[in-house]
Amino acid sequence: MSEKQKSLLQVFAEVLPDVSHRFCARHLHNNFKAEGFPGQALKKAFWKAARATIVEAFNMQMCYTLQL
Repeated sequence: MSEKQKSLLQVFAEVLPDVSHRFCARHLHNNFKAEGFPGQALKKAFWKAARATIVEAFNMQMCYTLQL
């Protein structure tokens, strides 16, 4: 699901209130590029965060990503 489909989030919350959802990392990365954030450093940092399997690793990688 894309984060640009905000109306779907509202529908899911109403129809399936106990179901979690996720955003597609590939679409999020494409949005970064479209907004003027190209480059391999951001791409690698973003994908490391996306692939993190524990919260601490995700948070650590996101802190690094924000410093780029």
